[in-house]
Amino acid sequence: GSPDTAFLRNSLIPGLSDAAQRNGSKDQFWFEIGKVFTPKEARSVAILASGALLPPGVNEKAETPADFYSVKAAMEDILAAIGVSAEFQPTDQDARLHPFRQAAIGDYGIIGEVHPALAAELGLADRTVVAELNLERLLQQDSPDLKVKSFSRHPAVRRDVAVLVKQTVPFKVLQSTIWQAAGPVLERLWVFDDFRGPGIPEDSHSVGIGMIFRKPDSTFTDEEANQVRDEIAAALQSVGLDPAQLESFEPWFASTLITMAPMQKLGFDPSSGAEKVLTGQARATAKKIGALETMDQQIGFFDTLPEDQQIKFLISAVRELPEAQKVTSAMIGSWAAGKPDRLAAVMNDGMTELPEIKKVLLTDRNRTWADWIARRMEQPGTIFIAVGAGHLAGKDSVQAMLKAKRLKAVRIN
Repeated sequence: GSPDTAFLRNSLIPGLSDAAQRNGSKDQFWFEIGKVFTPKEARSVAILASGALLPPGVNEKAETPADFYSVKAAMEDILAAIGVSAEFQPTDQDARLHPFRQAAIGDYGIIGEVHPALAAELGLADRTVVAELNLERLLQQDSPDLKVKSFSRHPAVRRDVAVLVKQTVPFKVLQSTIWQAAGPVLERLWVFDDFRGPGIPEDSHSVGIGMIFRKPDSTFTDEEANQVRDEIAAALQSVGLDPAQLESFEPWFASTLITMAPMQKLGFDPSSGAEKVLTGQARATAKKIGALETMDQQIGFFDTLPEDQQIKFLISAVRELPEAQKVTSAMIGSWAAGKPDRLAAVMNDGMTELPEIKKVLLTDRNRTWADWIARRMEQPGTIFIAVGAGHLAGKDSVQAMLKAKRLKAVRIN
C-alpha cells in the first residue's frame, strides 16, 4: 500500500482533503463514514466543502458559496436525525483549522475552515470548510425520537404553489407551515420564483414554491398529490385564519391570533374569560378595581420585542398549530382537575425554546409584580390579585420571587 495509508487513521478529514486535491479542489463536496482510531476504534462521519454550493438563485447573479454556516447546517441535520443536541462553541484547539473560524461541536466533534497555510500546502481552495463527528459517541446517547426508514422505490411527483406575502415574512414561516400540513409524504421543497412587479403590492412578493411528494409503499396519483397541495394551501385556514389577513399585521400580533384561534374553534368566548368575569363581579359589588399593568404596557411588551424575536414567536406559533387543540384540551383538563401547576407547565412549555421572550413576558413581569406586592404588604387591608396561571409555576414564578422577599404564599384549596 501507499506510505500515506500505512498507519491507522485518527480522522477522516485528511482522506477527504486528498480526494478534493486530486479532483481539482474547486467546487468540491465530499463526505465519508468510516472507522478511525482515537485511540479506540470508532465510527466517524466527516464533510468537506468548498466552492459553489448552489447555482445562482432567483434574482441572483452570483453562485452561493459553501461556508462555515452551510456545513454547520449539515452537522445540525445529522445531530437532529440522531436526536442529539449539541452546542457549537468557539475554540482554537485544532491546529489544522483557522484559529478564529472553528468550533467544537459539544463533545462530539469539530468544524471549521482549513488553516490558510495548510490549505495552500495541500492545494485546497481558500476557505475550504471541514467538519467531523464521532458517530460512536453520538449513537451511545439516549435518542428516543430516532427513527429510521428505508428509501422509497416509487416515483415522486411534483406540485407547485404560489404565495403572495409581505416581504417581511420570513420564508421559515411558509416552510414550517408546508411541512406541517403535508406530513411525511413531502420529500423536499424549494423556492423557484420570487416575483416583484406589476400587479404585486410594493411591500409584497409572490413566492413560487416547488414541492416533491413521494409515498413509501405506492405510487402517488395526480388526485392524491393535488389533495396534499390543497391541504397545504388551507393549512392556516383550517383553524379559522385567513393567511392574507395575517400579512398586514406585526409578527407578534399574528402570533397571538394564531395562538387564540384553536381555543375559539373549540367554542371558547374571550368575553367569558377570568378577567372579564372577575371585573364584572367586582363592579357589581362596588369594589375598587386596579391593575398591575395598563393595556398600553401589555401591548408594549410585545410590540417592543426585537423583530427577530417576534419572528421566532410567530414561527413557534405556526409550528404548534397541528397540536394546538390537543394542548388546549390538556390545559382545560388540568384546570378542571384543580391542578394549576400542571396547567402552567403546559402553558409555559413552548417558552423553553424562546428564552428572550420568556424573560420579557414572564420573568421580568413576575419580578415587577412581586416588588409591588411586597410594598403593598407593608400597608393594612385585604386585596384580591388575579394573575394568569402561567405566572404561577416554575423557578421564576411570582410565589418563588415572593419567597425570596421572605413572603410566604399559601395555596387555598
